[in-house]
Amino acid sequence: MKKIISSLLTAIFLVSLSLSFPVISQAKNSDWKFGDGTYADGDLIYLGKSKKATLPSNTRGERVIISDTLEELHIPAKVEAVYLFGCSKLKKVTVSKDNKKLKAIDGILYNKNVTEIVAYPYAHLAKKYVIPATIKRIGYIPGGKNVEEVVIHSKLRVHYYEYIINYSENLKTITVDKNNPYHSSINGVLFNKKQTTLLTYPLGRTATKYNVPSSVTKILDLAFSGSYKYLKTIVMPDNVKYFAYMLNDCYDFDPGYIPEVNSAKDLVKWHHKHLTFIVTKNSTTHKALKPFGLNLKFKTKTPTAPASKTFLKTTLITLTAPSKTTLYYTTDGTKPTAKNAKTVKPGQSRQVKIWKNTTLKVYAARSGYVNSDIVTREYKIKSKKPNKTAVPVSKTVKRGKKITLTAPANTTLYYTTNGTTPKRASKTYVKPGKTKPITISKKTTLKVMAVKDGCSRSDVVTRVYGVK
Repeated sequence: MKKIISSLLTAIFLVSLSLSFPVISQAKNSDWKFGDGTYADGDLIYLGKSKKATLPSNTRGERVIISDTLEELHIPAKVEAVYLFGCSKLKKVTVSKDNKKLKAIDGILYNKNVTEIVAYPYAHLAKKYVIPATIKRIGYIPGGKNVEEVVIHSKLRVHYYEYIINYSENLKTITVDKNNPYHSSINGVLFNKKQTTLLTYPLGRTATKYNVPSSVTKILDLAFSGSYKYLKTIVMPDNVKYFAYMLNDCYDFDPGYIPEVNSAKDLVKWHHKHLTFIVTKNSTTHKALKPFGLNLKFKTKTPTAPASKTFLKTTLITLTAPSKTTLYYTTDGTKPTAKNAKTVKPGQSRQVKIWKNTTLKVYAARSGYVNSDIVTREYKIKSKKPNKTAVPVSKTVKRGKKITLTAPANTTLYYTTNGTTPKRASKTYVKPGKTKPITISKKTTLKVMAVKDGCSRSDVVTRVYGVK
């Protein structure tokens, strides 16, 4: 009887121990179920309630549908391939050290050599993801909900359908290593190196308006896909020849993703209502977009202005306004508006005097159209090189003799006596309209430059004074 009671007590203790300390990291195989084969290799569905689970060892590349409760998934040694989908709360993936095909770093799943990203947990906590330098391709990997910045290393080439870039819903910035030969980034938006192709506009950018750079002639598939959460207006340059399905969801949509949208036709209407494209009428871009029935507004044609240039003297440049168009401009570098700018009336011309360094900003406006982009030009006036009156010619003088520098009105002379090139920061200078004697006690190389008020510096004059 004592043995029986002892055995019962031991059993009760073991049961209570197992209830008090559940091994939740090892879900039962019965918690996993194969689906109906909706996808190529069938679905493997997790039905358990634990926050941690271990994938069955017999998993062979099935798409894993994970319940909303699971936060951490462990991959055992024998699992060689897996694809994760529906990981709404998954924060972390771990892998057995004996696994010969897969590896986890900071909770992210890679192949063993870390040349490919296998899975990025949707609920991973990191806000910044620096793609490892060994990664050769991102692949068809859904992104994470918390990541706000993705950093692309110097050797990685990104393809348009690589979803960790395209579908990370809070991604605000894509940063590219400056030595990357394939890509560049402008304000967090991804382009090719020459910035002629726009690859990806991050979904998490909160701006309501985006101006596509004028250099862009091609916009890739998915570039703006899903961006309608914040983005309302896209200002297009004139020469976009290819944009394919840059909104994508107009043609390959997920019903229910947007309320009131149940078909591709509905989504075209939705875009027409919520997203506006601003284009130049009859431009290459306008002709490319027109057949798609999108909401288009016309912008005034960008004004022309003489190219930026350095002049040797005061110069007049001419601004000409096309018919039905008014030009608004400033010459002090400030942004022109209807309130602060000077104007050129429709069909007329106006000369602008350039007598000092000038930053011209000008835009065009036309009734019923959106204002054009602002054109900026930099005009410089180069100061006259000091003449022999300002700086005596080279000669041999008696030791201790003084030569005199004479600064013209409105001009400062900067000089050195040790053969180095003078700069504006030089402590030796002659104020406008003033003179300054320099004692020559040994052979001296004098270098002088002139800077007229508001102008660029002159060429440097060199004089050599010997002594006897």
